Amino acid sequence: MDELSACVDGLWSDLKEDEQFPSKRPLLAHYTSLSTMESIFRGEEIWMSHPFLMNDDEELRWGIVEGVKRIRTNESLASTFGSASNYAAFLEAVEGAMDKEGSTNALDTYVACFCQHEKGDTDGLLSMWRAYGADGGGVAIVFDTSALVEDEESPLIIAPVSYATTKERYAWMDWALSICSKAITGFGPSANDVSVGQIAYAYFQRLRYFALFTKHAAFREENEWRVVYFPDRDEKHRYSALLSYAITQKGIQPKLKLRLGANAVGAPLLLEKAVHSILLGPTAGSLLSEHALKRMLCTLGKPALAQKVDLSSTPYRP
Repeated sequence: MDELSACVDGLWSDLKEDEQFPSKRPLLAHYTSLSTMESIFRGEEIWMSHPFLMNDDEELRWGIVEGVKRIRTNESLASTFGSASNYAAFLEAVEGAMDKEGSTNALDTYVACFCQHEKGDTDGLLSMWRAYGADGGGVAIVFDTSALVEDEESPLIIAPVSYATTKERYAWMDWALSICSKAITGFGPSANDVSVGQIAYAYFQRLRYFALFTKHAAFREENEWRVVYFPDRDEKHRYSALLSYAITQKGIQPKLKLRLGANAVGAPLLLEKAVHSILLGPTAGSLLSEHALKRMLCTLGKPALAQKVDLSSTPYRP
């Protein structure tokens, strides 16, 4: 195995495929407002957001920025590259990859957020109701990922978020950089801008994934999963027609309007099968609200979903 292949394998060796989709197929809850839920079911679309426009965008920015900065701030790193020129070339190439990413793939990377939902839970998580469920007045749409058909060519990655302290995330960066420096020294005298650049690109690609699927340990209760669209994985441009926009209170924003139902990319994804249950939030739940929600679903042509409505009994103090 050549140095580049060994480096790539090493950088991704910490990921456990048996913990990700399609090996793992959990129930995933999407907490949102009633109006957004109506739009999802009416249009049979989930609007994926740009990660820099999400509530926790600093997590992604921090991961990428610090992952690049760490090359400079880890004082012991420079000596592991075999020569000062190798180290300088690696740093320059990683910074170049970040700059290029910012003007290409980063513009059309999109994320949809969910949290793992326990079977039999008809209440949901208090923290999620507060943060994303319209302060308890919204809904949690619980999707059953066992209804999804695996598509090996899909540019979407469905995976759980890892949680780590700041110290642990710096330790991961140091581990990844040690793999890169080992690969570069392995080139020996044949190391050049091309080979070093390939290693730098491999590091940045892994760092991007790390940033998108890692959050601070303080958020561990969310047990979050993310669906992420990587434009560079969409080699056949199957999702190009889904790239769109939305005009919001914060201005115009890029969106990926992920189609569901019979018009889904690849295999159809009928909401009547994909939706496991719908939880009406603790401050929105009443017999009248339940009656109205079921009427909404029937009006939208999805009477089967009306049979999947539950009222959250979570004690809630606004």
